[in-house]
Amino acid sequence: MGKYLPKDCRQQVMENQNPFFPTIQRNIEPGTGEWRCCWRWRDRAKMTRKMLVLFIILPAIIASIIAATFVVWNKISSEIEKAAKENIKKTISMYPLEAFIVNLADKGGKRFLRVTMHLELEDKNLAGEIDKRLSQIRNRILMILPSKRFEDISSIEGKIALRDEIMTKLNSLLKDGSITNIYFVEFVIQ
Repeated sequence: MGKYLPKDCRQQVMENQNPFFPTIQRNIEPGTGEWRCCWRWRDRAKMTRKMLVLFIILPAIIASIIAATFVVWNKISSEIEKAAKENIKKTISMYPLEAFIVNLADKGGKRFLRVTMHLELEDKNLAGEIDKRLSQIRNRILMILPSKRFEDISSIEGKIALRDEIMTKLNSLLKDGSITNIYFVEFVIQ
């Protein structure tokens, strides 16, 4: 490139070599007939910086924005899916049982218990099995309740123990799922 230029232009090219698009404008000086080198380094440097920004930095910024959006979107969608699954699990299926009225196992048999329960089911489909086995379920509960004395079920701990015993006996009977909790809606001892 430098061998076709006058010596002073060659010197300028060697000193000011721009690795990106060097611009050398060769003009003949009016009236003298001599070559003159006109450098537009500042213009080319500005243009080079603009091109650097335009072709390298701008796509990098756009790519990072797209990547960040993708990551955030995946995180949000996975959290929404988890929340939806938890809501499905939190949907409580209750099965109400009719009231039980039994005599307690106290001496003299003067006390009786009236209790109404609701069964919390693990799965809504379990209600069908409970409907089929309702006679067996009521029988198991009726075997447990009259065996209790007033002292056994009058305290909160006694009621919790009664609930756990009933739940264990009923879960051993069921095959398609389990009862997760029993709620005493009415519990009257007289």
